Amino acid sequence: MGEWSKMIQLDFFREWNPDKIIKKIAPYSYVSFDIFDTLLKRDILHPTEVFQILGKQYNDSAFMFKRIEAERNLREQSGKEEITLDDIYEKMEGKYQHFKMKELELEADLLHQNFVLYPVYQYCKEKGKKIIITSDMYLPEPFLRNILNKEGYEFDFCFISSSYGVQKVTGNLFKKMLSTVSISSKDVIHIGDSVRGDYLGAKRAGIQSILIPKVINRTQWINLKDKRQQTGFNNFINNHLNTGKSRYAQFGYAYFGPVLFGFVQWLHKSIGNKKIFFFARDGYLVKKVYDALFPESSTDYIYLSRRALSVPLLWKHSEWEEFSHYITVTRFFTVRSLLERLGLNPERYKLEIQKFHLQLDSNLQDNNFLQNKNLKAFYKSIREDVVQNSREEFVCLIAYFKKKNFYGDIAVMDIGWNGSMQRYLVEIMNISGIDARIDGYYFGMRKNLKNSQVHGYFYEPSRMQMEPIISFMQGLFESLFLSREGSTKRYDIHNGKAEPVLYEPEYHENDIEFKAFQAIQEEALCFCKEYSKSPAAKLEKYKASEYSYNLLRVSTEPTLREAELFGNFRFYDTNVFPLAKPRSLLYYVRNPKIFSREFSYSAWKAGFMKRCFKINIPYMQMYMIAKVLAKRR
Repeated sequence: MGEWSKMIQLDFFREWNPDKIIKKIAPYSYVSFDIFDTLLKRDILHPTEVFQILGKQYNDSAFMFKRIEAERNLREQSGKEEITLDDIYEKMEGKYQHFKMKELELEADLLHQNFVLYPVYQYCKEKGKKIIITSDMYLPEPFLRNILNKEGYEFDFCFISSSYGVQKVTGNLFKKMLSTVSISSKDVIHIGDSVRGDYLGAKRAGIQSILIPKVINRTQWINLKDKRQQTGFNNFINNHLNTGKSRYAQFGYAYFGPVLFGFVQWLHKSIGNKKIFFFARDGYLVKKVYDALFPESSTDYIYLSRRALSVPLLWKHSEWEEFSHYITVTRFFTVRSLLERLGLNPERYKLEIQKFHLQLDSNLQDNNFLQNKNLKAFYKSIREDVVQNSREEFVCLIAYFKKKNFYGDIAVMDIGWNGSMQRYLVEIMNISGIDARIDGYYFGMRKNLKNSQVHGYFYEPSRMQMEPIISFMQGLFESLFLSREGSTKRYDIHNGKAEPVLYEPEYHENDIEFKAFQAIQEEALCFCKEYSKSPAAKLEKYKASEYSYNLLRVSTEPTLREAELFGNFRFYDTNVFPLAKPRSLLYYVRNPKIFSREFSYSAWKAGFMKRCFKINIPYMQMYMIAKVLAKRR
């Protein structure tokens, strides 16, 4: 059998379970380890990306190709079994000589302990086995010794091909190791990831070896064998994720963190030198990430909400037909919630409500809002109160804007979707005479706005391909961003200063949702900070769909375990209901109307369907087809 046939065959016999590896090495007094992809992992996908990063740092796009070519030509022409880093740079132009030290510095920054194999090393130390380092590498031995020591590895012997001029691939480095240490090939076993070097090379020297995969998924969250997840940041996650933390914390680091990182990078590039205001509450975490990555930028956090901006405008739009367009009618809209939204006390209007044949807590959703004659008549009876409260709120709102220096060329950031808050802001600025030119930056935006610019990370009116995907997971997505404070209700002036008045927060410290989202947000921020410091982050920029793939996958195609992770969480939309908590499938078979209602109420439909049906099917595609069919009826 030829070598390549052996390589193909042996790929099926790679071992990555530390317990099984320990069992195999137990009889041996000496254990030899490869370095790269065995004891150490790089935070990049391919070794040549080291040269790409160097080229980017020095704005020299040709360097990577020249560095690769120099090494290839030297190996072909030198006649040596192994070459050194010094040899390579002697072949390169003089202007590149200082790159040699920079290459070593970059390698040091990119290399980290392989957490999967470290328990095997620890076992060897505890059992008093002699540890040998055996590696084919052009990098200098003192440099590699220092990196290994820094990452927690101590060893008895070290054999690097650049020091001895021979390689593992030929078997000669292993033979050199045996003669130098004065041991029999039967006394040592080697562990490495290369079929040619670590298995066939060891075999040529009569040494047993254990072949491990080049790529090992340390965690359930990342699958680097999936081409869609083969990115630098996923490789980084696989190398750095703390698997000892809670599942919510790991979710934040592996799934939510890359979304935030990609968005903030896009945001910083897009806004230029403008001051940016992050809207409460969805902008809370984004601002923390933005300030961490770009501390020199001018940012501020401003308390706003649709309610806090729309009600101060009602004195300009008090006619019923206008008024109704400034009030968001939600699924659980009632007369009580309408009055509360208007800033009025519902208890004061009980007699008027009865007079117009309305009920304080009756659901208004099923009625056509504009055509509800009783509601229209009731509104006209309280119109003066609405206008008076609106004027008072408007004065306080303008005072708050002036306090925040909300004027000039500014950028605003919110989670997005329909742009109502920016639309309200533009109108308020025009009415008040404040000179504010507002550009809005969002995760997604469905509509263009008059006299104002909007920009969407996932989608915007000119490119809507990702809109159905984001809408399908909107409830779960929004939940991840919430700050720990309540929504903004209005503004009051105390001691001459305008201050926001907040509603009570939905979640409290002892709630499981509070603790889960806190862990998710903390670890997402941690990922952004750690990844931004890695040279790997400077290698290339990914599309929004790539940074978000991990999160989009779990949101649209969750496993049953993932669906159960968030399904029972409460979601607030005027009323409270679970994100995805279906009853049994048998119950819905007997009660199809209840299924239809509860499914429509679910804020995470993929999670709802997964927990209900428990089978692997394309839930999002099914949902979209069902919507199309429903429209045709």
